[in-house]
Amino acid sequence: MMIRMMIPPLFAAALVIAPAAPGSAQDSGSVTMTVMGALTATLDGDAREWVTISGEMRGETGASANWQRIEISVPTFGDTLGAMAGQLSEEERAQVQALDQLMGQVTERAMGGFQSINLTISGHDPASPNILTDQVLALDVHLNSADIAPGTTMDADITYVVDGSGGFIPRLFYTSSDTDTQASVTFDRLDLTPGGGHAEGSFSAELCKMEGANLISGPDLSDCIHVEGRFDTALVEEEPYRN
Repeated sequence: MMIRMMIPPLFAAALVIAPAAPGSAQDSGSVTMTVMGALTATLDGDAREWVTISGEMRGETGASANWQRIEISVPTFGDTLGAMAGQLSEEERAQVQALDQLMGQVTERAMGGFQSINLTISGHDPASPNILTDQVLALDVHLNSADIAPGTTMDADITYVVDGSGGFIPRLFYTSSDTDTQASVTFDRLDLTPGGGHAEGSFSAELCKMEGANLISGPDLSDCIHVEGRFDTALVEEEPYRN
């Protein structure tokens, strides 16, 4: 896949992705993607820029900068008992209700009110031979609340995908997971509104090499690179996940 374009300014209207050659597996005609924002960073000593994008590709619509509410329901003792609950005495039902209430309070405190939010900002390199899968820089943050004060620093998972040709598991990537230092994101602005929002801030991480074919060995701590930069992008709200 090839891209012929000037690197767009922040919030440019669109970029056009075209297949590398007619008849290739990726040959589906040019695709126009909306540029939502940008990430700028120094990666392994090189100053680079990525864009966040949204649009339709192969019949599916999506955005590389998005947030999703995670709603978790915890089975109660009454649910577990099922039909047997009707055979309990009034005293036993009262005890089950008291246990349900107690366990609900404990779970709510432990899980942040049964709800959390996953925020993902994936930057795509306009100069990449395959902009959708290769040379992608992704930030993932788990939030317990949508109300994040400016200047708040949070733990994050940061990944740089060098070669995403491995399918669900990239063939070659660098990750902050299971390394000696914790990646972080600092929000200067975070607005999560119905359907969308906006995020702006900075990030920093040590990323260590991992190969998709050798995941069980974990990252190679002798082969790591430093990344540090900023992001400024619109967001799209994904459908809530409910278990």
